Amino acid sequence: MKLTHRLCMFLSLALAATAATAQHEGHDHSTAKFEDLNPKQSAATMPPLVMEFFWYGCSHCYKAEPKVQQWLKNKPDKVKFIRVPAVMARHWIPHAQAYFAAERLGVLDKIHEPLFTAIHRDKKSLFAQEELAEFIGAAAGVDPVKVLVEMQSKVTEQQLRETFNLARLHRLTGVPAFIVGGKYKTGSAMAGDDVMNVIDELLAKRKD
Repeated sequence: MKLTHRLCMFLSLALAATAATAQHEGHDHSTAKFEDLNPKQSAATMPPLVMEFFWYGCSHCYKAEPKVQQWLKNKPDKVKFIRVPAVMARHWIPHAQAYFAAERLGVLDKIHEPLFTAIHRDKKSLFAQEELAEFIGAAAGVDPVKVLVEMQSKVTEQQLRETFNLARLHRLTGVPAFIVGGKYKTGSAMAGDDVMNVIDELLAKRKD
């Protein structure tokens, strides 16, 4: 059985189990600006880590990207930032595959913002594996065939499983979502335009 078929079967079963609670594109339906995922954990000792779950096809993620980029320019050096391409539906899979392929090929910085722009501003249809491989190849100056091979590799398949499991661990219900110190969850749907300030406030609860 091909890797893509195996992965789709795995995700289909997993997504079916969580479909009742998943709000796929950026809607958490929460009245609070953040959620404490682990009340028993002390905020003072949480690691200086921020994870962003996103999807290239999400308009909310596209709108949040400039704020994220500005925040990254000013964040403390001790704070580590990790992007995680979310997989909350089968049609999100190719975008996550593209992210991981570009990362391993060393061209992620050349395609991350351009891919958002091409989809949302330029209204290009970039949702199939072949389309994404061609786009990355042209934008980053690499062989599209190499991109496609990386997208369909066993390494990518394992990364997708890990990504999905991370999302379930942090009770992800929409994107963009930010996990602060493994303890707090916030996002555009919860904090609106103030989301990056909320992240700073949550990080400030740490005691070095």
